[in-house]
Amino acid sequence: MKRSRKKEFPGVEPQPVEKEVTLLFTDMVGFSQTTAGMTPREMADFLIAYRRKLESIVLDEAKGAQHVDHIAGDAAACVFESKPSEGENEKSVRALRAALKLLDEIASERVARTHIGLYSGGIIELQYDGQTVRFGNSYTAASRLQDLCGHFGTSILMDRNVALAQGDDLKYISCVGKITPKGFNHPIHIFTVDKPGIHRCPVDVDEEKLLQYVQIKNTAIEYFCGNEKRGIKPDFPKAREKLYQAERLFREATGRKDIATERVLGYIGEHSLPTSDFISAGMKLDTKSGSAPLGVQLFRLSQDLLKSLDREFFDTFVLNTDWEQSFRLEWREKEEVIIEKGSRPDGVYFLAKGRVRVVDAEGRVIAVVNEGDVFGEMAYFPTENVRNATVIADSELVLHRISGEDFVKFPAIRNLFERIAHKRLLQRKKSAPDSASQ
Repeated sequence: MKRSRKKEFPGVEPQPVEKEVTLLFTDMVGFSQTTAGMTPREMADFLIAYRRKLESIVLDEAKGAQHVDHIAGDAAACVFESKPSEGENEKSVRALRAALKLLDEIASERVARTHIGLYSGGIIELQYDGQTVRFGNSYTAASRLQDLCGHFGTSILMDRNVALAQGDDLKYISCVGKITPKGFNHPIHIFTVDKPGIHRCPVDVDEEKLLQYVQIKNTAIEYFCGNEKRGIKPDFPKAREKLYQAERLFREATGRKDIATERVLGYIGEHSLPTSDFISAGMKLDTKSGSAPLGVQLFRLSQDLLKSLDREFFDTFVLNTDWEQSFRLEWREKEEVIIEKGSRPDGVYFLAKGRVRVVDAEGRVIAVVNEGDVFGEMAYFPTENVRNATVIADSELVLHRISGEDFVKFPAIRNLFERIAHKRLLQRKKSAPDSASQ
């Protein structure tokens, strides 16, 4: 702890104190809806009972927070300071233990559902009109982490310093991603915790699978964000593959969706390539992407195709998105040969970014395929089983490829590609009798 330089503030005693603390910020979920029908006295009694319960959990002379600042209504910031007899990281360990105890009380319905944000950083403490008041951007950061819990489908989020300070509980902590929250000019690495009996995990969770999930999820996010110190650049295809593995393990272990993983997969589906400032900023959650998820993009192939789909087909294709996991994300360089005439078919391609040209045996361009279209399906309908044209990248590409073996597992996908092939065959016959397919 250190003293800041002396300043004069009206009503404020000199020499405010700067401190490094861990903040546990809480906010009740659905407070406005819960209290909407209450009288002022009923609301006051409800809120006082909630605050007393919260304080009884987090305030503890030996292990808990030193202070609880009630911000407004149901929001509170619990301040954990270092003690003379403990190490620098112990305040973050105590903060997470208090958060886990609170989550246990929530799971047992002894406390109203609450979102929690944990952040380690600096604050300033001073005396104002005889009372101790605290300020600092760390309050804002902890509050934003709490706000993001709903977006990522979790009850608790923490920054990297809090996460890495943990001992025995570190094995249960998984990285959600690197984000720049709205209103921030710097990114935060955010983490959550999945431990048997609390939060998203039932008491009888398959702990072995849960721990496998945490390990694979952390590897996936490292591929997603990159790690400059370890020489790892963002690799969306590898990240996507690992994220699908993690998602399956989480569902098998808990019987629930992992919304945090779905958010990152959605980001990869929308962007395909890291943006120019991705390494420095991570995901910008307040920036709307102009791209749609893969399923929506495929449905934009043509209005005629969309009109030909019945409701049952639409439900199968859009509402059940398991098929998306079979589309591998690939990056290709300009002038790279994607498909070679005479080769055996290796799948069907959806062109997410870039443009390709289709050439015949003499090297003449017979077609151009633009962003948002499919190519490579003609080798399967009818079953020619051989490529009869060459496809070359006209620019850097981002592709989604599904193998022939995989797409036959999904009748809706096979039906879609068969219709595209049939339509393209009719167009080829009308336009040029010697046109080639891919």
